[in-house]
Amino acid sequence: MSFLRAIPRAEPIVDIMGGTNSETEFQCKKCGYFDKGLFCSNCGQAHYKSRLSLAFLLDKIITEVINVRKYIPTFNALWQRPIEFISEYIHGDRDKYYTPFKYLFINMGISFFLSHYNYTSLDTDIYLDESERLLDQIINEYGKLYFLLIIPIFTACTKLLNRAMSFNVAEIVTAITFLLAQMMCLVIALHLITLGFHAFYPIQKIIIFIAQLTIIFLLNYKLLKNDLFASTWKSLITILAIYFGMKYAI
Repeated sequence: MSFLRAIPRAEPIVDIMGGTNSETEFQCKKCGYFDKGLFCSNCGQAHYKSRLSLAFLLDKIITEVINVRKYIPTFNALWQRPIEFISEYIHGDRDKYYTPFKYLFINMGISFFLSHYNYTSLDTDIYLDESERLLDQIINEYGKLYFLLIIPIFTACTKLLNRAMSFNVAEIVTAITFLLAQMMCLVIALHLITLGFHAFYPIQKIIIFIAQLTIIFLLNYKLLKNDLFASTWKSLITILAIYFGMKYAI
């Protein structure tokens, strides 16, 4: 018991979030011990009211699912110094940042919600030709799979085209996932613009393509340390592999 008391504990949620105050006696929901305070002095369980509140659930979504305290530093680092941040993350500076896939899935969820809304409310036939409409339909119907498949295709191309690189597969996956996740922030902004200006839709597609090419070039040039010419042709080969891979795989 003395050992448990000595363990530093995080503060529980305050009253408006579904917690309790330090003067009311509660029976611990975990061990049944009657106690006062914010934590059970027998087992360490935090005291909460029996019923949940909307404020409590909202707080949990913000702090545990989105976790703004990690989202904002991750976004800022990738916006201001993407390659340096990825290199630092790979070499161990990770505690205050999101994991790459969590960051990707949050941004991807927002992006595809807006994308679906745009696609169902927008007549794309007047903006795209037949081949473009087919690929656009594939992306909108299988969008999450489309973007997730970019990761293994990029990784495979990187391994084949950079035989002497020092990074392993997991580190390459981390790098491309972070940059794809950051690109999703751009895609979210483009979707919001398209909501107000439907004619922006074909321009949005061009910008996304340029963004994909840019992040692949950055990884080749800045992270993998290829020269300018090698980075250019390797990036073009990779983007073509991604395009045709997505077109025929889905």
